[in-house]
Amino acid sequence: MKKFEKFIGLAALFLISGCAATITQDAQRVVLQSQLSTVISDCKKLGIVTGEDDGVKSVELKKQQAINNMRDNAFKQYQADTVVLVNVDVIGGVLEPKKLVAQGMAFRCN
Repeated sequence: MKKFEKFIGLAALFLISGCAATITQDAQRVVLQSQLSTVISDCKKLGIVTGEDDGVKSVELKKQQAINNMRDNAFKQYQADTVVLVNVDVIGGVLEPKKLVAQGMAFRCN
């Protein structure tokens, strides 16, 4: 019986973890801004950055994962601490997209 309970617990953990967008430690270091504002007026513009997700998730989870991947790429490519989200492109259908691509501009503010 204990093996069955352990299996159910692991299966539940697997299902829960598969239903959430993940974020790396590097991405957590990057602040996400939704628009250009005076908050970043003194920041150094570093360059364009993208992130994508094509996993089997809901549209909202794909969008969040694409944004998290963009933040991760901003840190890896530029050592950025801020990224401004410019656009999220839907590729392959609106209701069931195959891929979402987040595009933004990376900045260093500190």
